[in-house]
Amino acid sequence: MTKCLISLLAAGLFFGCTIDATGPSDSADAAFRNATSFCNQWAKAACNSKVVMRCNQPSANDCIENQSAFCETLVPAGYSSKNAQECIDAVKKAYADAELIGDELTLVLRLGGACSHLIAGPGKAGDACSVRTDCDTVHNYDCVIKSGDTMGSCEIPVLKSAGDACDDAQAVCEQGSYCAALADGSGSVCAASKAEGKTCHANAECDPSTLCSIADGDTSGTCKPKLDLGADCTADTDCASGFCYTTADSSICANDLVVATGTPLCDDL
Repeated sequence: MTKCLISLLAAGLFFGCTIDATGPSDSADAAFRNATSFCNQWAKAACNSKVVMRCNQPSANDCIENQSAFCETLVPAGYSSKNAQECIDAVKKAYADAELIGDELTLVLRLGGACSHLIAGPGKAGDACSVRTDCDTVHNYDCVIKSGDTMGSCEIPVLKSAGDACDDAQAVCEQGSYCAALADGSGSVCAASKAEGKTCHANAECDPSTLCSIADGDTSGTCKPKLDLGADCTADTDCASGFCYTTADSSICANDLVVATGTPLCDDL
């Protein structure tokens, strides 16, 4: 079984990997022509001498084989090579010290940051979506979901400041505000996020350091502090660190992952 090149600092956890993904390419460059080629480049960028040493690999090739397989579990159908080089450069930088911290976690494990524009999903402007890869991320479309909704539409987001109207499908309120309906029903504006202890109906309403805690059966809840490092979580939005690390056995809030010996990745190639 193929496994990935990451273990949780001081927790003895690892991230398992199995599937394949391919898709169309915008480039004739053989290095990035499909998901398999892209992931080979990813692996070469990740497997520097520090990573190989910390995982006690027999050679860089062994590391590359594992990391390439891990990468392929991340890339869904619709891969495009258009922005591949930017992503690979960021992966190389993230792995440089054999440790993933903060935004590097989202980059490597969620295809965030510089790796967030690799998927030419089927959705264009106005098409229904539930996740961003439902949309053509290569051309900057994202899944814009309004506060309280579970579905959204593929749009090129337009950032709005507090007090701006946010009725348009592409409108996204800046951090520290959310799209709130006016009392008279005439529309919606970006309103200041609610502080800890305030009544809420969705996470988007709460201050970035809090989340909306709603009891089963209730339609409203209270903005409460996000979870600390090591706490059990179900989603990235639960955690103050912004990252919920999930394995087959558990999910906990984390902000620091390192390559380490003593895991199945290192010992069972």
